[in-house]
Amino acid sequence: WVWHPFSLASASNDPTIQLLIGIQGQWELKKNGEWVQDPKSATWTYKLLQKFKESAALSLRNRQPHPIRCLLRGPYGSPFQKCFDPRFPAVIIIGAGTGLTSALSVLKETIQLRNEGKMKKHVWFVWSCRRIDDLLMCWREMHKLLFEATKSGAIDFGDDFNPMTSVLLDWLSITIYVTQADKDQLLQFLDNSMADKDQ
Repeated sequence: WVWHPFSLASASNDPTIQLLIGIQGQWELKKNGEWVQDPKSATWTYKLLQKFKESAALSLRNRQPHPIRCLLRGPYGSPFQKCFDPRFPAVIIIGAGTGLTSALSVLKETIQLRNEGKMKKHVWFVWSCRRIDDLLMCWREMHKLLFEATKSGAIDFGDDFNPMTSVLLDWLSITIYVTQADKDQLLQFLDNSMADKDQ
């Protein structure tokens, strides 16, 4: 057994535990469009991905969950524990790089509490990453979370909201910094993600 630390990306009431794990190492694109690593130099994160793929295939084939055995330790607390302290009228949640995982968990928890009427704070969510690849890690998860929050009524845009002039979504502000990306590539990524959203 090898121990590796992970941060949860799920909230306390979520029915499943969500971990976001970046697959490290050198990749090769096969003709069928699949990204693979050489088995001789495959990283443990790639091997973990393969284990999940095998488990998912068995689950689909047998029409029942195929568990993956693992040992867990913790939880060991969160740097965000004071976010929910009622003495503070506002919260700044900052995640950098892979630290977005635990920050995303806190944002999910905040939205759940907002849905239950237990949290009235203003929240500023700040995420800093280096490259577009880092941004991809959670881009869809962020969109899904905001969509669900809007659908549930946790976020109300109001009649005067204008995405061109405001970064504040009701009680939530989101700022994302990409520090080492090529400007044209970043704009292309954002254009593509908006086009995907419109379809």
